[in-house]
Amino acid sequence: LSGLLNDGLKSFDAKKYDEAVVQFTKLIEKSEKETRFNDIAMFYRAKSYQALKKKDKAVIDLLALITKFPDSKYFADSRKFYKEWGGDMSKLLPGDSPTAVWKKFIKAAAAGDKKTALTFTTGMWEQMVSQQSGEEMQRNMMREQIVIGAETIGTGDDAGTATLTLGTKNQMAIPMQFKLSKENVWLIVGPDMEEARNAARGGMPRGRGTVIGNVNNLKQIGLACRMYSNSNNDEFPPTLDALKDDFLQQDSIYLWTNVKTGKKKPFVYAPGYNESDSVDTMIAAAPMAVNGKREVLWLDGHVKTISEEEFIKNAKAQKWRLKGLLKKEEVPKDKQKLAKELIAKLADDSFDVRKKAKADLIKMGDNAFPFLEDNKKHTDPEVRMTIKDIMEGK
Repeated sequence: LSGLLNDGLKSFDAKKYDEAVVQFTKLIEKSEKETRFNDIAMFYRAKSYQALKKKDKAVIDLLALITKFPDSKYFADSRKFYKEWGGDMSKLLPGDSPTAVWKKFIKAAAAGDKKTALTFTTGMWEQMVSQQSGEEMQRNMMREQIVIGAETIGTGDDAGTATLTLGTKNQMAIPMQFKLSKENVWLIVGPDMEEARNAARGGMPRGRGTVIGNVNNLKQIGLACRMYSNSNNDEFPPTLDALKDDFLQQDSIYLWTNVKTGKKKPFVYAPGYNESDSVDTMIAAAPMAVNGKREVLWLDGHVKTISEEEFIKNAKAQKWRLKGLLKKEEVPKDKQKLAKELIAKLADDSFDVRKKAKADLIKMGDNAFPFLEDNKKHTDPEVRMTIKDIMEGK
């Protein structure tokens, strides 16, 4: 199966799309019982069909991937392409809209039915509801008359998210954020407080508002890291992706926005720390400097903008796995040997061996980074994809 996958990806890279379709089709047919390659095959067969201007077949593959493999790393891109290539979006949306989900949540909360109310929540909102008693929820519903406004379903990069504008007599209207669950159900994530603050300020110049947004995102990441550590023996998460299941599901929070261009990139993160480490430890930061400065999240949860010179000094001291900051010769010899062995295992015939090798490379953190850099152009396309995922924190 891995041979068929490699052949298909090589044909795709060489723009031999007809050959790629044949090879991916054989892979899908042969792996009917063992489906670990099906999502990759469907995704690249769809892209091959699109290149051959066979959009109808392309969207059929994307729909199958979205429906059958909600956990696939190609899920978000598949939704994006499905929309762009003319797929019927009504086939993807859940039966209950965000408005309907909110109304069901309100009904359960007003009845003091905490157990049912929690089934409509995730992330920050789930944490908040879980801390209230049924009586407290009832009192909150009686105190505030909530007015439901416009509903917006995300598309493109925001596919799988939605917002519902809500307001009360005593509070300005704010967008409530929703996210599609793995079961294709809308769940309430929580209010977009950055938008609420911007509204309260009556609007703000783009540059200043963007900086505040970046700082707020880092603060939420910091809070989620502390929540994670409380449930994991005071250890901070190995990657930011580890927060997405239970602690911070809103994808936009993990993105930094360039104040000059408006382009977004993931925040960089330093794994391997715990609650006992120094509060002067940087754990996350903007992926690049703007005007010689970066926003930085520190271990105790506070966020501070510092000069690029100070950031590089701290990053070198902490051996952050940023390009150019850690050299191979600076890695302990036993770690050098281990990194090379694990990278070799990424091409192993056994899926379990490859999976464990990836997990072990992630655990190595910065020590693995120089060797991953050396293998970014590995001859095996699956190894290349895995290395790219590790370096991007996936």
